[in-house]
Amino acid sequence: YDDMLQGVYQEYSRVYNDLQSEDSDGVCASAQLQLSQSLTLTREAFQATLKIDNGGADDLQNVTVIIKICDAYSNDRTEDFVIFLSSTTGLVQQSDNSKDIPAQTTGTLVWLIEVLPTAAPSVVTQFLVRGELYYTVGGGTITTPLFPRPINVSPSPLLYIDYYFQRDVFGDDPFTPQIEPTIPFYLG
Repeated sequence: YDDMLQGVYQEYSRVYNDLQSEDSDGVCASAQLQLSQSLTLTREAFQATLKIDNGGADDLQNVTVIIKICDAYSNDRTEDFVIFLSSTTGLVQQSDNSKDIPAQTTGTLVWLIEVLPTAAPSVVTQFLVRGELYYTVGGGTITTPLFPRPINVSPSPLLYIDYYFQRDVFGDDPFTPQIEPTIPFYLG
């Protein structure tokens, strides 16, 4: 392949088409990852949504998703982000804290991905959010790679403030009968 993303996309397309063919005995489930980006003055964050459509007759049990974030050179940079699951819908939590998606339903998982200042210290940097979906169906464990999605991370704004406090403060001395004039105190 001429570049990494083209190779990943072509292989993903090949696997996807193989799974969609009528000759496949695969599980009837599909997954879609969506990302949306927001920026505030102090922190940058992304929202990642994974929608899993269980069109099969069996429950998807022990649904687990591992999210990884890599740079353009495929180096794992997940440590430069804080990733936490913010909400789920359509998933049933079991007594052992595992999550299942019942047959003929859709489950949605939403993560908030916060960017640490070390991710892009000085220039806008592109990362790929990828991961793997694990679940059990019919007694067998299925592992499905999630197609990588690019995100652009801007440097975090950093503000350094040096304060200057005036050493001596002049004002009225409470131990003398006369009233001395007050002189403004400088803070800068």
